Amino acid sequence: MNIWELLGIAPTADIDKIKSAYARQAKLYHPEEHPEEFSALQNAYKSAVRMAKRRNITAAIPPMPEEAPVVPPMLEEAPEVPPQSQAERTFDFSGIDVYGDKEHFFKQFLLIAKNPYLRNNLIAWDYYLNRKDFEHLFHDTDFRMEFVRTICKLPGWRRKTVLFFDKYLKQYHTDENRPGDGKWETSLRSFLIRKLPWPRLPAFCTDRFCTREGKTFQKKIHSQISRSLGRELDYEMRSDLIKYLKLYLPCAESKEDCIERIHSGWKFQQLVLWGVVFLFWLIMAVSAVRFTKEKQETAKRMAYLGELYGSEWETYTKEQQEALWAEYNYDWESAKEQIDDAMQRYEDWIMYVREERYRLFSR
Repeated sequence: MNIWELLGIAPTADIDKIKSAYARQAKLYHPEEHPEEFSALQNAYKSAVRMAKRRNITAAIPPMPEEAPVVPPMLEEAPEVPPQSQAERTFDFSGIDVYGDKEHFFKQFLLIAKNPYLRNNLIAWDYYLNRKDFEHLFHDTDFRMEFVRTICKLPGWRRKTVLFFDKYLKQYHTDENRPGDGKWETSLRSFLIRKLPWPRLPAFCTDRFCTREGKTFQKKIHSQISRSLGRELDYEMRSDLIKYLKLYLPCAESKEDCIERIHSGWKFQQLVLWGVVFLFWLIMAVSAVRFTKEKQETAKRMAYLGELYGSEWETYTKEQQEALWAEYNYDWESAKEQIDDAMQRYEDWIMYVREERYRLFSR
């Protein structure tokens, strides 16, 4: 049985028709009573949507005549359920009707989040999140929680973007949308941490593609839109950005492996940059500690000279004091060298004496 027989429709490229068929068939195959059939139906739905997007249904599956009604075998075998018993079922089918919308939303959300030119562009998120075909999803508590957790798993967010998501989600915090445990998704610990001000790399290090493949991909889309506009694409102009999104998303969906590879290169670049920043601050910290120690040592020696010269020290000018300190420092270093040389000679003499004693006693 192929996917179209499971869905109960003829091969089609109409995604809305596929969604409706999936929602209708899913209610006939209860996941607790028919788990295998329900799982097969989900896989058939995913395959049908992929094939519809690629526009290759005719090549992949032989055409089926529209006139011939397709009746899945399970419809004949599945016993009719009385209306009274349907209310007793524990499975919630409300998510079935929006199954494809959730999958489509998160797929495009990740593609936008993995594009450094769009990730922290509030105009892009305002347009995408307020699309009518996704608006109904945010009334679901579980969906909002999954949305927040997806945000927390991705790197590269700026605080302004996280605060924008927080404000957007809070408009759905109504009594009818309140979670069962009373805890809103925006109170998730990892999400609260991301809202705090943290040191971040400058925009010119993060909000752009870094690999050659990424730059080529971006340049192709950028130049195509700029040619159609007759001017340079402006990412801060809403109309320009919407055109960019409409061209980028279909292109990115057909090249998901390429986008993931580009994003992996971007993450590696960020690790390298953070490593360089950490190394720089480590060197600066070590230098500061060394400078502080030298300054304290100089102050001690100057204080010693002040005690050594007594009241006469106050009569010297600053230049004379510095000259005396330089002379004292030179004598100090010379004395240290002489002491080290004397200690080395003493150790050499001790070794010589031990060798001579060993040679005398060994005869």
